[in-house]
Amino acid sequence: KSLPMHDDPYAKRESPFSHDSRGRHPSPDRPYVNKYKMNDSEEEPSEVLWIGFPAQLKVDEFVLRKAFSPFGELEKITSFPGRTYAFVRFRNVASACRAKETLQGKLLANPRVRIC
Repeated sequence: KSLPMHDDPYAKRESPFSHDSRGRHPSPDRPYVNKYKMNDSEEEPSEVLWIGFPAQLKVDEFVLRKAFSPFGELEKITSFPGRTYAFVRFRNVASACRAKETLQGKLLANPRVRIC
């Protein structure tokens, strides 16, 4: 005579961990976008440029004004002593775009300087 499964010590039982009772969530409609890896051409043009530079470069408002003023009227330059970035605000978007296109990879004679 055979024993019922719950009494048979050798019967194969389903592990309590084999069934995942957590609900499944559908993936979002839009795929995840890593903004740091986006191509600059996909960004909306702005009159404000972000300038990132290596820590060993000493960049201040005077240096930035000299580099960017030939491209149009500047409204504001914000630099942060001890930081590796600054902001340059032009009066209009077209001037900012010209500056970015012309100076990208060439600003301060250092290809590691990045303009976004």
